[in-house]
Amino acid sequence: MGTIQIENVSFKYDQMVDNLFESLNLKIDSSWKLGLIGRNGRGKTTLMNLLLGKLTYQGKIVSNLNFYYYPQTVPDKNLPTVQIVQQLAHLEEYDLWKIEIELEKLHVDTKVLQQNFLTLSPGERTKVLLAILFVDESGFQLIDEPTNHLDIEGRKIVSKYLQSKKGFIVISHDKAFLNPVIDHVISINRADVDVYKGNFDTWQENKDCQDNQELEQKDQLKKDIHRLHETAVKRENWSNSAEAQKNKNRYKESVNLDKGFISHKSAKMMKKAKTAEKRVNSAISAKQKLLKNIEIEEPITLNYETVSHPDVLVDVDNLSLQHEDITTPLASKSKKIMS
Repeated sequence: MGTIQIENVSFKYDQMVDNLFESLNLKIDSSWKLGLIGRNGRGKTTLMNLLLGKLTYQGKIVSNLNFYYYPQTVPDKNLPTVQIVQQLAHLEEYDLWKIEIELEKLHVDTKVLQQNFLTLSPGERTKVLLAILFVDESGFQLIDEPTNHLDIEGRKIVSKYLQSKKGFIVISHDKAFLNPVIDHVISINRADVDVYKGNFDTWQENKDCQDNQELEQKDQLKKDIHRLHETAVKRENWSNSAEAQKNKNRYKESVNLDKGFISHKSAKMMKKAKTAEKRVNSAISAKQKLLKNIEIEEPITLNYETVSHPDVLVDVDNLSLQHEDITTPLASKSKKIMS
């Protein structure tokens, strides 16, 4: 029985200001069926790519397991499905019975193996790729949104299929799909990452309980933060008033007060105000961190550094785009896309 140990892993994408993961520590058993949940942008797919070794990170990920990811990249969808299966699953012709067994469990006629992959329905493509994923029984599957192209009946079939498997992580926003499939949850929260034993409902009950406890503290924390703001304002006003009075008294003594002296005193007043502001912001930040994982509605911000771009981003001539069986008209004149 294998394990996945994530030890003190930190990661951020280029141009990001803050780390997406900070000193992440997780230990996962290879027999667990895990649902990976969290708000969009929290790093669910990124965590899978870290396990796959596709990203450079700080820390250690230790495992003796083979990871397989869904959805796989299909290089040429015009090929017969059987060829794609052999390429992606690394199967010889005499081992094709393995994929046929998986397809039957997914209620897919094995005749699709002789059709071009492009001619299959979206649901059939999904099931073929999932079948490929589970051909290697010793692997650990990373399944990213498998229900996107499935109807209600297809979701039921895939749900029952996954219930018969063990050792995988699945991302899905479909609670009804996840609940009967998983026995553990990895929750990427606002402040940390937790592992719970149980299904989505178990996690939700624990999350609601934790949120209620934090909400009980919220009113007092808001009062504390308001008091800190008031204290900072009073200190700043007092500092400004005191400096103004001193300058006024000195001005009476000497009408020809040096301008450099006034500038120095202004800078001193500003420094005192900044120090008070910094002290308050630090205290406010400490108070807000006590609301550990409760989801706070905040203005949308991008966790990326500002990058300047040239006025002309793309300059093309005689351009045509093709995707599967769709081809765009040829752009015969130079086209400039402005930023």
